Amino acid sequence: MKTTFENKSIKAMIMICVIASGVLLQDHSFADSSSATMGVSVVVQSNCKLDVNTVSFGTYDPANANETQPLVTSSNINLKCTRGSTANVSIDSGLNQGRANGSARAMANTTGSGYLAYELYTDSGRQQLWDAHTTVKYYANTSETTGLNVYAKIPANQAVPNGNYYDELTITVTY
Repeated sequence: MKTTFENKSIKAMIMICVIASGVLLQDHSFADSSSATMGVSVVVQSNCKLDVNTVSFGTYDPANANETQPLVTSSNINLKCTRGSTANVSIDSGLNQGRANGSARAMANTTGSGYLAYELYTDSGRQQLWDAHTTVKYYANTSETTGLNVYAKIPANQAVPNGNYYDELTITVTY
């Protein structure tokens, strides 16, 4: 049985399909190939960012409440370091070093008429003095912000003039 195509467009379509299938079935392989590896690297820098909060004692009353009891408070130093970094945190003696009896740190009356001694500590019992020669070691086991507590005390019974007292400390993080 012989089939004849009378429609020229059908014949043209069949020819296109035959030619296209021949092109698709041809071997397109290459004779040779070559490969290499490419390294990818980066250095993760050890870094720390710090944010500090004010040590605010509130009100000191040497004639009554603080005649026999020290005034205590706490604050914190917020650190965010590269995970795996080790840092040393230190606090200097402030602007009025040695100006008050029995203390390395002192707040000055803003009118210039006296100094009020205070101390910083690394522990809540206020036994471990955090002076200018003390560093606190911090290990960043996370990349989240972590607070280091700073405990503070104004000793009792300081005969100072009334007024506002202020000091400024420099906190240094070495990593």
